[in-house]
Amino acid sequence: MVSELSGEVEHFVNRIKQMPLSEAIVECIGPILDKNSDLESSAKFIAKKSIKLNPTSYLFADSTAVQGDKKILSRAQNWVENGFLLNGHKYNLESPFTWDHPGSVSRNHQYKIQAWIMMDELLRASLIDSNNTFLETSTIVAIDWIDNFLFGDKKDDFCWYDMGTGQRSALLAFITQKIILENYKPKKLFKSSKFNYSCENLLKLVIAAEIHILELLNEERLAIHSNHGLFQMAGLLALSKSLPILKSAERGRKFAIENIEIMLNQHFLKDGFHKEHSPMYHMFMSNYLFQLSSAGWLDENSQLKSLTKNAIQCTKRYIMPNGFFTPLGDSNMRYPAKDLCLFDVHEDKFGSPSCPPGLHIYNQGGVAILATEDAEGNADEHLLFSAQFHSRQHKHADDLSFNYCAFGKPYLIDAGTFTYHYDQFERIFVESTKAHNTIEIDGSNYSRLRLDAYGSGLKKVFQVGSCTVMEAEITHKNLLSNEIPHNKVKTTDGVKVNVSHRRILVSKPQNFLAIIDIIDSDEEHHYSQWLHFAPRLELDKISNREIQVIDTESSSNSVIHIINQDDIHPEVQIYRGQDGEQFVGWHSKDGLKLEENTSLNSALTAKSAVFSTIIDLKGNGKSPYAKVNTNGRYIRLSITHDSKFDITIRDHRDGDYHVKCLDGNEEFDRVIKR
Repeated sequence: MVSELSGEVEHFVNRIKQMPLSEAIVECIGPILDKNSDLESSAKFIAKKSIKLNPTSYLFADSTAVQGDKKILSRAQNWVENGFLLNGHKYNLESPFTWDHPGSVSRNHQYKIQAWIMMDELLRASLIDSNNTFLETSTIVAIDWIDNFLFGDKKDDFCWYDMGTGQRSALLAFITQKIILENYKPKKLFKSSKFNYSCENLLKLVIAAEIHILELLNEERLAIHSNHGLFQMAGLLALSKSLPILKSAERGRKFAIENIEIMLNQHFLKDGFHKEHSPMYHMFMSNYLFQLSSAGWLDENSQLKSLTKNAIQCTKRYIMPNGFFTPLGDSNMRYPAKDLCLFDVHEDKFGSPSCPPGLHIYNQGGVAILATEDAEGNADEHLLFSAQFHSRQHKHADDLSFNYCAFGKPYLIDAGTFTYHYDQFERIFVESTKAHNTIEIDGSNYSRLRLDAYGSGLKKVFQVGSCTVMEAEITHKNLLSNEIPHNKVKTTDGVKVNVSHRRILVSKPQNFLAIIDIIDSDEEHHYSQWLHFAPRLELDKISNREIQVIDTESSSNSVIHIINQDDIHPEVQIYRGQDGEQFVGWHSKDGLKLEENTSLNSALTAKSAVFSTIIDLKGNGKSPYAKVNTNGRYIRLSITHDSKFDITIRDHRDGDYHVKCLDGNEEFDRVIKR
């Protein structure tokens, strides 16, 4: 939270507040403008210098954004007539605007109001229907903010919050430029407009723009190590490019480009993978890069243009067959991907948004994605395997977890986000290890201490026959209590362990998914393999070896086979909406509340352990066979439906794999290099 301007900028603002507006504008533009000019002459001068610039549609995309002209116009019109609704609180878009926060609202709520989130849809709508009052309404609210927080003495905890300041700057740039472009007339400035864009208000907007540039030029306040910094620099670039007449514009432009390049190299890999563990935030960043690129503001840097292209491509691969982003890390399924992306997304044969089919591997990022289509061209399966720990940003305790869609629908799911109230038990739960499709150790969470960040845990990803094999391995050095909120964790809270976890996923689309966990430690631990099913799926425990999966929305039932290794029998439990001491069987689809789903837990206590779980999607095959050595050097899997599938993986000491596979009538014999 940052409520005050930085020192030098605050001094500048206090100084110009004591001046007449005609002198204050000279302080922002320079001596090229006569301080004795009247307001209309100053406005004309600024307009003449800016009119040659082409209009841009640079807007940030809120998580509640919608796409489609009709939807945007309808939504914007509703906001103008009935007020803007945020988390159940209504704000009338008028002056005086209610900047004070009603009741007890979240940090996220407070920041959004100060970021002018309520203008996002209005300004997008103004590009569609310039004859409506959308731009006017946005201007009224913007001037109200300037009068209160710049020329007045009003304060807010999030007034100069890093990310919000950047987003507000982008909107301020757009409003100011749009007013000039739509209302400048050589002889009658602002006389032909349906409403009064007064010269006084234009000058206030320009002065506010210079103040925002100066604030964003403060290197000490630049959040260079998080996505917030990119929002800051994007806003700075928007102001600098839209209003080059400003005294600090050129310095702002150079500073923004320089730091955008630094941050993108920090936050993204060259292949476009964003390192903050969240498809939603990857999409937000891609949207911003897309807008910067569309405005032509990245043309001077070919590296940034290439990265933008790759980032957008990566974003599309996170889209599941149901049209939503994979709810990994701080992500949810509140809105379809198509409604959130400002760029075109991939669509299957029937026009449904989905991941482009194929195997997509981000070795450095630590994510592998397999997407398939059925025989008719519908998006079918989507398997995302996550072995990534680059920073604490938006990361859950979810190492080696995966999300899985089958037959076009979510099958194994993630718990989602549930707001950003870190101390609430619901938030603590959705971040926890047991809320993800992975292995939980001793009822504790995987560490998210910076010293445990390993980057990527992916080892091998390959295809043989019609199946795909994904493998990752990490070593846990610390475990953390699942009762400590993520934002309260200290390095001293960690319990030291030495547990190696190797996970192998074997997928044959429309047939089966095998999950093999090989765990090794020098001490005895309690291991739990958690699998979390989509709400429509119910489980019927036939035995400790066989679980019926009942799809309540169709007849495509499947069977889970839990195969014992070396006479070690895991204890199997099923949970659904479990409350109390064992809180499990919940997910947050929309990021606002928890909903019930069914969770499966297989548990055992040992030093070393192997879990072999096979999901038979057809549900009509013979009981599968799986043999896995505790050292993981020999793996064999066999399952028969209409034809037999048999795969053997031998791990050579040099790290190469010798893979033999029988896939129906085809035989494969391959060496997979380390």
